[in-house]
Amino acid sequence: MAHNFRNKLWLIIIGVIAAVALLTGIGFAAETILSSANIQHASSRSAYFNNTPGVTSSGSQGAVFTGPSQPATSANTPYTGNALYIKTSTLTISVNNPLTAYNQISQWIERTDTHAVTTGVTIDNNDPKNIFVNVSFSVESTLYPQIVQYLQTFGAGNGGRLLSDTETSQDVTQQYVDTQARLSSLQTELARLQELVAKAQSVADIITIDQEITNLETQLNQTESELNALSNQVTMYTVQVNLVPLTSVVPPASNTPWSFMGSLQDAWNAFLAFGKLLITGFIWVGVFAIYIVPIGFIVWYAFRFTRKRNASQSQQVS
Repeated sequence: MAHNFRNKLWLIIIGVIAAVALLTGIGFAAETILSSANIQHASSRSAYFNNTPGVTSSGSQGAVFTGPSQPATSANTPYTGNALYIKTSTLTISVNNPLTAYNQISQWIERTDTHAVTTGVTIDNNDPKNIFVNVSFSVESTLYPQIVQYLQTFGAGNGGRLLSDTETSQDVTQQYVDTQARLSSLQTELARLQELVAKAQSVADIITIDQEITNLETQLNQTESELNALSNQVTMYTVQVNLVPLTSVVPPASNTPWSFMGSLQDAWNAFLAFGKLLITGFIWVGVFAIYIVPIGFIVWYAFRFTRKRNASQSQQVS
C-alpha cells in the first residue's frame, strides 16, 4: 500500500512540473507575441504622424488664430449689442474611410472659413481596418451654422450617416459686461493715480503711489487678458467631429422573419468559425509540441517504470 502511495505521489509531482513548464512556455510565447504587436503598432503610428503634414504625435497642429479678438467692440467701449454665447457642437459621423473624410472636411472648412483653426487631432489606428479620427475646429461664429449644416449632411453624402449631433450653448453676456466694466474702472483708477504721482511732493508719497500703480497695472493686465479670451470665445465657436468607420457601427436590429436560407447561412458561418477555431487549436498544439512531447515521454516512462516495479514486487511477495 505504501509503495502504491509513493508511486502515485511521484506521478502527481511529475504532472505538476510538466504543467508548470507548459504554462511557462505558453506565457513566454504570449508575451513575445504581444511585445511584437506593440512594436508594430508604435511603428505604424509613428510612420503615420511623420508622413502626415501638420499632424504631430500629440494630436495638435499648433495653429494660432490671428483674426478679430473682440465681438464688434473695443475693451473701452461699453457693450450694447446682442447677447453673447459660447457654443460647442459635437457630431459623430460614420464613414467608409475616416482619414479620407478628415482630409475632405478640413479642406472644406479651410476654404469656407479663412480664420478657422484646427485645435486638435487624435487618430486611433490600433486596428488598421478600423481607424477612428477625432478632430476639433475653431470657426467664426457667423459661419458656424453653415459649417454645422455641412457636417450634418456629410455622412449621408459619402456613404455613411450621422450618428449623433449635440450642441452646448452658454450665455456670457453678463460676464462680458461685468469684465468690461471692471476693466474700465481699473483704467479710471490708474489715470487718477498717475495724476497724483505727478503732483506728489515727497519721496515717500511717490514710492507709495508707485506701488499702488504697479499693483493696479497687474490687475489691469489680468482683466484685459480675461476680456480678450472671452471675446475670442464668443467670436470663434468650437466644432468637434468624431469620424468612425462603418464597420464599427452596429446595425439596428431588424424584424426580418425566419427563413430557411437565412438559418442555413447562419449554420454555415458557425461551422466555418468552429473549423477555424479547431485548426487554430491544432496549430497551437503543434507549435507547443516541443514542450508537450518530451514532458509526455517522461510521464509515460515514469508510469511504465512504476508499473513494472509494482509487478516485480507483487511477484516477489507471492
